[in-house]
Amino acid sequence: MIASQLEIIAQGKQYLLKLTDAQYVKIVKPLFNSSAGAHMRHIIDHYMAVMDANEAVVNYNVRHRFCDAEKHRGKALEQLTEIETWLAELSEEQLNHPVSVISEISISSQQDFAGNSTLGRELVFVSSHAVHHYFTLKLIAKSQGIQLDESFGLAPATASFQRGELTG
Repeated sequence: MIASQLEIIAQGKQYLLKLTDAQYVKIVKPLFNSSAGAHMRHIIDHYMAVMDANEAVVNYNVRHRFCDAEKHRGKALEQLTEIETWLAELSEEQLNHPVSVISEISISSQQDFAGNSTLGRELVFVSSHAVHHYFTLKLIAKSQGIQLDESFGLAPATASFQRGELTG
């Protein structure tokens, strides 16, 4: 489980190293309304919500819009390295640690969901969330003429299917 998390973070770091600073902050209109930096910051926010869970509460509503990680590749790389270090130090037992989760659930009015989960389950969520944003980042990169590894933005179940390991 932890190895898969480290793989996702490593993909993000490799992605950042392929871009220039200008490409990282460019909004490719009309195809996209936000920069690669905004997507990467959003991914980092979700991982940080799990990593920084105070009193075992994961609050996905905490966002750091327009922060340094959104504007500077180097800062995003630093934060991914910090997340990577934290993940590498986790034990398999810690993955079963109970946490409470808070997340907004409506676009028409401010409504929060609060529920119970485990650290491991939330890591599964944030890694899946990251992979889906990676696909958007891949499209942004392609629109700027940047070629990325085919596995970037590929869901694990899709990769298994493509290897012939899943039939459904």
